[in-house]
Amino acid sequence: MNSTRPIAACVTCQGFGILKNQRGALVACPTCHGYGTATWWAGQWWSWTHPMTELSILERRLEHMVRALLSALLFVFTATGLYLGGRILVEAAGQGTAWEVLLQPSWPMATLWFGLLCGMFLVYRLERDITMTPKIPAPSGPPMTTDPAWSTVAFRDIAQVTNEAAIRVLEHAWRQAATERREQLSPLHVLWALSTTPEVASMLVRLMITPSELRQRLDKLIAEQTAGTSAPVLGQSAHQLLVNAFHLAASQGRVRLTPAFLFAAIGHIDDPARELLDALGVDQRKLDHATSWLIIQEDLRRRVRRYESQAATKPQGPVDRGYTAAATPTLDRYSIDLTLRASRGTLSYVIGREHELQAVYRVMESGRKSVILVGDTGVGKTHILYALAERMAAEDVPEILQDKRLVALQASSLVAGAGGIGQLEARLQDLIGEIVRSGNIILAIENIDQLVGVTSAGSGLDAAQIIAQELQQHAFLAIATAETGSYRQLLEH
Repeated sequence: MNSTRPIAACVTCQGFGILKNQRGALVACPTCHGYGTATWWAGQWWSWTHPMTELSILERRLEHMVRALLSALLFVFTATGLYLGGRILVEAAGQGTAWEVLLQPSWPMATLWFGLLCGMFLVYRLERDITMTPKIPAPSGPPMTTDPAWSTVAFRDIAQVTNEAAIRVLEHAWRQAATERREQLSPLHVLWALSTTPEVASMLVRLMITPSELRQRLDKLIAEQTAGTSAPVLGQSAHQLLVNAFHLAASQGRVRLTPAFLFAAIGHIDDPARELLDALGVDQRKLDHATSWLIIQEDLRRRVRRYESQAATKPQGPVDRGYTAAATPTLDRYSIDLTLRASRGTLSYVIGREHELQAVYRVMESGRKSVILVGDTGVGKTHILYALAERMAAEDVPEILQDKRLVALQASSLVAGAGGIGQLEARLQDLIGEIVRSGNIILAIENIDQLVGVTSAGSGLDAAQIIAQELQQHAFLAIATAETGSYRQLLEH
């Protein structure tokens, strides 16, 4: 067993899971009973046990079609019941007889109750699918240093924690092997199927590899494989690929095995697919970078869907959910609502920055409330604001920041045209007064050091001092940014 990557292969079949008998027919290995290759994770042995056959593929797709059809029917029944019964109920409510109509036996009310039941069952099914979908567990238990006792171990199926996109890739690869009448499904077929997905295809282009040219080379290598007279089976290298992909996903804290890890696992096996990538100039470093890029794209898509669904319930304007916030016309004139832009998907999505965000949360929850981000130009202070806006739009923040707006002050707009006596100070006071009255605003001030010394004629305080006085009184929450040198020279004291 490899100590750095705890993967074990059956010594009888060398990880294949299948042997040829005296008649040349393929049969399950008597030692490992067809498991072939396994990996130790979270106190359990994991192996790919899901069958890859024409029947299993058709059965899975039929199951998905039936589930989708059932969900569609439930939605139609729900909408129809709410429309037919709800219309009668609204008319009765206008006449003050809603309860009588609601409890009176009639076809519209029966349709309404049936629609409500269908809607509740649909919500229950969707919630069950989300909560009961198997996930890769967190690491636990002692490391395993010996090979499994193949005849007594209860293996977990890697297919159960493989997402739909990766399953489709493997099914496509199996159909490709079956079409070409190959005896085994190999990593070459998996790479061929991966290259047809938009995500991997775009990544290959970034690596200066044309997907169609890659498939042509793969076709030549696949043609050299042993032909078969029956449906293809998972080959030895395919078993290793799947187990390595699972272990890569698990070791990076992922809850599902995705196509990105199938691609990454090619770099960890001894196979012609890996040799082909080497020949195309994709070494291990480039492969790791490409895999990281794929994972980032997956994270972005998942976060976009998550933030869009969660941000849909957040008020799209200056009013909070309790309708207690006041209008802020002056602030709106000299600022940008970052949470509004985040909910509309117009901000650049940010990967990472969790450590910095947690530090911001700790400061705001500690009672000091206001935060200043200090760093050299280009380190990503603005992106921390964007990341915070995304999480505020999705309400994925501590209670002190929930149901609030992150509004970025535009210093240039604030100062422009404020040359008269006390005009800048008047604007700032009006703006701060609106923030305090509203009670649901976090003020973001980029490059607050640039406001030091900015004042209008006849005033003794500059813009930075006015804001600082209000922050000292904890009148509102603020998060500012400053360049390191300017902070030490102008703000630290």
